[in-house]
Amino acid sequence: MKITLLMRKFFNILLHTVQEQGDQETYRAPMSDIFSTAAMDPRNMETAKETLRSMAKTTVEWDRIRGEEDDVLSWGISALLADAEFLTVGGRLYLEWSYSPKVRQRLLDPYRYVQLPLAIFNNFRSGSAAALYEICMKYLTNYNGLTNKAQWEWWKPRISGINDSKSTGEYRFFKRDTLMPAINEVNAVSGLQVSLLEFKTGRKITHLQFSVQRKPQSMLPLESSEDLIDVDILRRMEALGLAKSTIDVLYTENEPEVLAATLDFVESRVAKGGIKSPAALFRDALKKGYGAAEASKPSKDETTKAQRKKQKSDFGSDADDPPSKLAAIEEYIKGLSSNELKPLQTQFEAQATGLIKEQFVKSGMKTKIVRVAFAQFVADNGLAQAT
Repeated sequence: MKITLLMRKFFNILLHTVQEQGDQETYRAPMSDIFSTAAMDPRNMETAKETLRSMAKTTVEWDRIRGEEDDVLSWGISALLADAEFLTVGGRLYLEWSYSPKVRQRLLDPYRYVQLPLAIFNNFRSGSAAALYEICMKYLTNYNGLTNKAQWEWWKPRISGINDSKSTGEYRFFKRDTLMPAINEVNAVSGLQVSLLEFKTGRKITHLQFSVQRKPQSMLPLESSEDLIDVDILRRMEALGLAKSTIDVLYTENEPEVLAATLDFVESRVAKGGIKSPAALFRDALKKGYGAAEASKPSKDETTKAQRKKQKSDFGSDADDPPSKLAAIEEYIKGLSSNELKPLQTQFEAQATGLIKEQFVKSGMKTKIVRVAFAQFVADNGLAQAT
């Protein structure tokens, strides 16, 4: 039996729910959420039923191996899905399902099954590409970015989704028809860059390995890092005698244009003399909006930014480009389900630093610098496509 792309989608959607709900005998999720995440028409119940039937008929095997001689220490087999049932509760349709204890134990192990960004599966057109993506994501954090090295016959059913032990065919056909199209698709639609490594025994290619790296560039260009935090404004606030903790709070709670206008107002007053505490004047002016009226006028800071943008346009950017790529990414993020968003935010928090991390922990996605940084993180990980 072939493992189809839709089966892989369903498997990963259910896996997210399992790892979110924890160790229990049965799991339940609204079918509306499953259809939405899988990009399926909710009226297509027969397709959903057929996918679940196929998952229940699919057997999974596992073994523990050691060394290059592949000495088998243990082996096991089970159905991928023990049972599945549609239930209507309070007028809403749910899917309830379970796994065998052995399978459930492995699914709950984060070292064996990592949560993958579900939205990326909707970009794949072949099950082979989705399978290769799943494999490569597990090895992405390896220090050398290399998968395991194994015979090409071992790789074939794991990538093609077809377990035909009677006939493996020739490697050149597997490479031409399945392997290279899968690699090209993963490289085209995801944030990974996958390369094939081939190893010969004598004159024949016998073993394969994959090199996995994140693409260095964002798939959708956003505002630059200098637009996330305006260092010049921070330095000007610090020069007034404001404490760093106060600066961090004021910067995240106010628009940069208002801060720049208030700084202009305070600095002009300080220049005239007679101001005992510039920091106190700044806080008071910001609170009462003394400098807000100047926000509509170009400040020194805004003039500098305008000059930088003009310089960029002189080197080939189109003045008719959409005004904000950030808005497109934020719309994409709004369309993610809670099951998709939660692991992304967990990964984002783990890599965030400084002011951005502090504000994310304190206020979630409420501040602009956190929203922009999160959108940049999503783009850098290849989870959104330009439209």
